[in-house]
Amino acid sequence: MRAVAVFLLLLTAGATALALVGGERNGAESTATAGTVRRAPTRVAPVEPQADTPLPEVARTPAVAPPRAPRTRTLARGIVTDNAGRPVSGARIRAELPFGAEASGTARDGSAWSASCLSADDGGFALDGTLGEGPIVVTASHPRFAASRATRCAAGETGLVLQLYGGSCIVGRIELDPALPTALFVVSASGPAPASSTYQGTLAGDGTFQLLALPSGTYEVVVALEHEPRTALVLPETEVSTNRVARLDPVDLRGRVVAFQLSLRDRQGDAPTNCFVRRRLPGAADFDRRIQPVRDGEALIATFEPCVDLRIESPRYRAEVVEGVSTDIEVVLGSASRVQLVLEDGFPSRAPDLQLAASLEPTDASSGTYGRVSLFDARGIAETQVDEPGNYNVRVYAWRAGPHGTSSLLSNRVEARITIPEQAFVSSALRLSDETLARIDTESGPNPPPLEAPGHDRGSFDR
Repeated sequence: MRAVAVFLLLLTAGATALALVGGERNGAESTATAGTVRRAPTRVAPVEPQADTPLPEVARTPAVAPPRAPRTRTLARGIVTDNAGRPVSGARIRAELPFGAEASGTARDGSAWSASCLSADDGGFALDGTLGEGPIVVTASHPRFAASRATRCAAGETGLVLQLYGGSCIVGRIELDPALPTALFVVSASGPAPASSTYQGTLAGDGTFQLLALPSGTYEVVVALEHEPRTALVLPETEVSTNRVARLDPVDLRGRVVAFQLSLRDRQGDAPTNCFVRRRLPGAADFDRRIQPVRDGEALIATFEPCVDLRIESPRYRAEVVEGVSTDIEVVLGSASRVQLVLEDGFPSRAPDLQLAASLEPTDASSGTYGRVSLFDARGIAETQVDEPGNYNVRVYAWRAGPHGTSSLLSNRVEARITIPEQAFVSSALRLSDETLARIDTESGPNPPPLEAPGHDRGSFDR
């Protein structure tokens, strides 16, 4: 009986196990022996697609093409010659993108920024490269010549003629402070005796210069400021051989030049027009006759001296003198007194090629005020200005124009005295003296020696 009971117990346990397995297969919940509950996965019946239902599109990532290699093409064709038109072989031709092309994205896709080649025996060249689209700048150079001028052209240009300058040359470079424009400087070379000629050149934007076609000999090279010719930097003597290029090491002028900004305003705060500046260097007695224009009320003054005196002049404003200037400065200009002189009897037409001019000169010679000179027109009217109020002598110059730019002075008498108030307009009638008229009428006899016509010294100007 005990054996039968054991058999029945085992049979019952097997049935129970089969029931549990079947329950799991049919999705029923079951309790694990460890006391945890888990959910069996739900079976989902497949859905057959309908014939008229479009399938969803799957986004595709476009294929990225590999970068193309820059295309090599002919950038320029032409010939290299010397200044006599003879072909030059072995010259280095260089093509570059214009300045600023990199910032504007002219070169793309791995394009180079420059390309070069050598000229053939007949001087011809065909320059190939991978420069980007757009204009290019082409130059030629050779050890025996000065470099050619830069030629700007379209890529693919043909028929270029790049001229190298032969003979003896002096080339070099000047290093300047960044704030100094190269246009302010002039480079010159004084030639050997007996000719003692002076050869002059300007600085390019990068500070380089070329003095071309020089006779062989020893030269003194001078770097000067355009508006300050009296002071300059003298470089060591340079020996120039026949048909050779003398190269000067970079000349360092950084920190050697004093530069400051001059700003002009009138009393209303506006920028005056038609102004110019004269300068007086330390130790000089008078202001230089060379003038520097002031544009839109601004001018950059550069000098080799520690400081400089400035005289500011204008047809509409009174002259101002500022001494010992070495830093940025603003000057306010006041209005000048205008003077109109009218000949009572009109312009005397008694002598051929007669010219008359009036000069206003302070009666106090020690005042330091400049006299102003102005021509009388055909109506007998002259207009000028004075910088300071006061008493003035009116001196009238009469002369006849002669050949080759000469003139014969007829008279220069003081004809009147007038008082001019400050910032006023004065119109004064003027009668020529009998002595002046008699001198104008005199046509016979020797004339006075020729002399320069008045009106262009001591800061004067013609209207």
